[in-house]
Amino acid sequence: GYGVTTATDVYALGLVLFVLLTATHPLSPENKTAAELMKLALETESPRPSDVATEPLHRRLLRGDLDNIVSMALRRNPAERYTTVELFALDLRRYLALEPVSARPPSFRYLAAKFMRRHRGAVVVTLTIAGILITSVIVTTSKMVEARRQRDEARFQTRRADAFSEFLTTMMQSDSGPNQPRLSFFERTDLGIRMINQQYLAQDPQFAGRMLVQLASNFRDNGEESRAIEIYKQAYEIARRNYDPELMASSQCNRAYGDAAAGIPAGAMERVKEGEALLEQIA
Repeated sequence: GYGVTTATDVYALGLVLFVLLTATHPLSPENKTAAELMKLALETESPRPSDVATEPLHRRLLRGDLDNIVSMALRRNPAERYTTVELFALDLRRYLALEPVSARPPSFRYLAAKFMRRHRGAVVVTLTIAGILITSVIVTTSKMVEARRQRDEARFQTRRADAFSEFLTTMMQSDSGPNQPRLSFFERTDLGIRMINQQYLAQDPQFAGRMLVQLASNFRDNGEESRAIEIYKQAYEIARRNYDPELMASSQCNRAYGDAAAGIPAGAMERVKEGEALLEQIA
C-alpha cells in the first residue's frame, strides 16, 4: 500500500479546495471503482479549476493564482506539491492579500501587477503626479527650446543685417578713391560676387547664397542671362550642400526665369516644379 505522508495531506486538501471552488471532483468519480480512481490519480494530472468551470465569469475568477495553487497541491508527482500544509495555507493567505504566490514563477510583470492591485490608490496618485510632472517638463522644455530658437534666430538676423550693411558699404566705396576709375555696373556686380565668395561664403553660406541670387538677377535683368545662370547654379549648390530648401527654391525659380529669358526653355518647367515642391517644405 501507499504510506500517508504530508504530500498526501496536501493532495487531500487540494481536492477539497477544488470541489469548493468548482462544485466538481477533478477525477469525475461517478461510475468508477476505487481502483480506477487510484489509477487516475497516479497516472494523470488533475484538470485546472478554470478548465471545468462553465460560466465565463467563474473561469476568469479561477484563472491565474487559484489555478496555480490548486494544481500545485494536486500534482501527480508528490515531490512537486507543496512540501508542507503550512506552505499551502500560506499561498492561500497570500492570494487573499493580493500578494505574489509561490505556485507561480515570479516575473516582473506578475510582481508589478500584484503590487498595483495591493496599492491601487497610491499607484493612481503616483501615476497622476508623474504624468503632471512629465507634462510640465515637456511644456517647459518646449518653451525653453523655442525661446533659444528665437534668440538664435534674432542673433542670426542681426549678424546677417550687419554683413549686408558691410557688403553694401564696401561695394559703394570700391571706386571712391581719387585715382581710381569708376566701375561699370557689371564690374561692380562682379566685384560683389568675388567679395561674397572670399569673405562670406565660408562663415555664412546661406547669406552668401541669397546675395548671389540677388546679384545674378542684376545680370539677368540687364541681358547677361548666361552669366546669371552660372551664378544661380552656384547658389543652388550652396543651398543643396547646406540643405536650405528656401534658397534651393529661389535659385531654381530664378534660374527658370533666366532660362526663359535666354531662350532655353528645356529645363525651365522642371526647375519650376522642383521649386514648388521645395516651397511646400518651408513652414
